[in-house]
Amino acid sequence: MTMENADFIRLARDPILELIKQHHALAMKILITLSRRVREVSGQLRSMSMFDVYGRIVRCLIRLSQHDGERPTGRLVVENRPSNRDLAKMIGCTRESVSRAMKVLQENQFVTTVQKDIVIEERALHRYWDFGM
Repeated sequence: MTMENADFIRLARDPILELIKQHHALAMKILITLSRRVREVSGQLRSMSMFDVYGRIVRCLIRLSQHDGERPTGRLVVENRPSNRDLAKMIGCTRESVSRAMKVLQENQFVTTVQKDIVIEERALHRYWDFGM
């Protein structure tokens, strides 16, 4: 699911396999991308099984903040805050659960909202980052 409009193309199998055979660097880039995506999906599944709705929201927001993949320091910003409905779809729960959890996260200063952005406070990173993000 995309968060905004996107264009897609469909590629036939045989021409792609031929291209990969001829260009090994392309094959490596595809493997690297697929490996990264498998790790992301594994992390999302781990989050769904190990964390309550609060942890799943914070971890989802960390992913959306587009940090560079290293352990972040300080605060992270998610620009153009996703709707509670979109967050719910991303973490596998209801919009109502996200609404209630976001209120608690804000009350406890794990996240703050600034205009259309969400700021993930450093204390949330300390609590939820170190679980194999």
